[in-house]
Amino acid sequence: MKHLYESLRPCAKEEEVKAEFCKFFKMKIFALRGIDHYTEHVLFEFKYDRNFKNAENVARVLAQTMYYARLLKFGAGLTRYPLPPVICVVDKNEAFFAETKAYAKFYAAKGDRYDWDRAPSTPCPKLVGDILAAFLKQADLLTPNGVRDTGGSQFTATAASDATSCVPPAVSRVSGEQIRLLKIPYIYDLSNPAEEEQFVKLCHEHLTHQTSFLELLAKWLAGREDSSSTGLTGLTGLSGSMPPDPQNLANHVNPVQKLSSEARAVLDAARRLYREFYANITHTPWMDWKIETWDVGYYQLRNAMKDLRDSAPPREENSLREKHDALRAKLLPQIYSLGFLNPDVEYFR
Repeated sequence: MKHLYESLRPCAKEEEVKAEFCKFFKMKIFALRGIDHYTEHVLFEFKYDRNFKNAENVARVLAQTMYYARLLKFGAGLTRYPLPPVICVVDKNEAFFAETKAYAKFYAAKGDRYDWDRAPSTPCPKLVGDILAAFLKQADLLTPNGVRDTGGSQFTATAASDATSCVPPAVSRVSGEQIRLLKIPYIYDLSNPAEEEQFVKLCHEHLTHQTSFLELLAKWLAGREDSSSTGLTGLTGLSGSMPPDPQNLANHVNPVQKLSSEARAVLDAARRLYREFYANITHTPWMDWKIETWDVGYYQLRNAMKDLRDSAPPREENSLREKHDALRAKLLPQIYSLGFLNPDVEYFR
């Protein structure tokens, strides 16, 4: 199995890093309003080779993401795109996560302290300076406890427990006082196999977190007997509302008892196709096709799956087409029995 670092190492520019990274995680790039790659749960920013062991470089790229966070939070016409709770910054050698809400005081700042009219790639120097000052100040506070060490503008991780950086800001005891501290991102060295493995694992967890609802739905559609205990009750869909009770969903998808064998075959094939879709939801460009609620339409599903497989139809689609053709062949002749068509005219072929 190819490692992430092996994919990124040959990259010669930022766009290649983005392309190879998304290819590794089987994601179709979704660039939204200048954001390198947007997902509902992770906002990705890519660089070529920035040296994130340098605190100023980290502060600068985080300042850039603050422009995107502010746009998603307050920008017009973007209500259907929630602000991801996680920021992920990647270059060909290093990567780090940051918890979005920990930086709310920056991207939600009022007044004219920061110049939000600047291009995000050249963020306001005051914004960069404030984030950097917070890093250095908090690194100094944490040094006595052995959590961080700083020398000038450099900082490095010295505690393995700090490796998972996307957690609420830590509470550390300094000089006998409880101080709530902004989390300094842990810098993953992708050339280190252990750190690369941990980063990839966390990245998968963050990316699949957004599909937990879909996974539950897939289990229910699979006909599990314990559907009532899966946690579907009261869940909210991606941007629409989930029925308050699983039985409401059953009313939509459970076959009526009196169905012909051909009709049941269509429903069974459709279930298999939808299960295939939800099983691959992590890698499916569902946002491109506006798949935002639990009642996903067949047109959207089919095209999203084609995008996933580079125009190849889903494996179960041919089966569904065959079953549907069989049902069509049975139903069409019966339309004449309703009396509104001339039986001497062949309307259907």
